[in-house]
Amino acid sequence: MPTINLRQAKAEDAHHLGQICYDAFSSLNAKHNFPPDFTGPDKAVGFMEFLVTFPHAKSIVAEVDG
Repeated sequence: MPTINLRQAKAEDAHHLGQICYDAFSSLNAKHNFPPDFTGPDKAVGFMEFLVTFPHAKSIVAEVDG
């Protein structure tokens, strides 16, 4: 059984979070013929950087087996 660790997101997590966000929304949008939410992975990474460093937001990351 995998080990799952929940922790507060850090700025260095933004690259992975942005790629996950981009991949998830791109495939969903394509499936339903919606326009893209992000024009590229770099835009999703920038958005995640904003969210995880915004002082009034709590961002949680789930790590599976590290």
